[in-house]
Amino acid sequence: DFSISFHKEKIDPISLFEYYISKNPKIRTVNFGEATIIDAVGNKFFKRIINSFGVGFDAKVAYYNQYNKVLSGSLSYRVAILRALIEFSNVDFSAKVDDNDISGNALFCAVGNGESIGGGLYLMPNAKVDDNILDLSVVSIKSRFKLLTLLPKAISNTLTERKELTQYRFKNLELVLDKPFYTHIDGEIITDSAKEININLANDNLRFMCKT
Repeated sequence: DFSISFHKEKIDPISLFEYYISKNPKIRTVNFGEATIIDAVGNKFFKRIINSFGVGFDAKVAYYNQYNKVLSGSLSYRVAILRALIEFSNVDFSAKVDDNDISGNALFCAVGNGESIGGGLYLMPNAKVDDNILDLSVVSIKSRFKLLTLLPKAISNTLTERKELTQYRFKNLELVLDKPFYTHIDGEIITDSAKEININLANDNLRFMCKT
């Protein structure tokens, strides 16, 4: 998914490799995030985010995709979505987004340096890996039916058309959950009982060779 946001188009691996070993490949500077996650018993996890963070439905999907894998690739992720759909649940949260206080009951809160998760689900539309800011998407829905109508929008990258999506841009996020829940970073489960999360835009950058 980071590659989707980084390249913006499909690139042949052989031609890409040939470009990388050429004399003067282009260098692109990209951002990353830093996260501190505290679980229900006080354990702390310090992680970096290259593409995405999520708490709520997308994290439950990541859990099934990671620990109860049936197939491989994007098909595995689609099966995980169906399994998480059966256990449909929301998370109650309060947050400080830079200097703004927000709260609500959400299907998920997703932070993006990149635009997508799960091999092309655009949950953080318009996020850019090099714009010196992170993006927060909060989706609030109350039923499985609404979720089923939302998923095609995420696949086609038209989620911004849905009123259930609220987006914020930030450099520092403090997020507190009323009840512990699953969290993921870049598709990997960090804990199944996150309670407090702090995410900030890192002061440093990463440098990648880039053909486009």
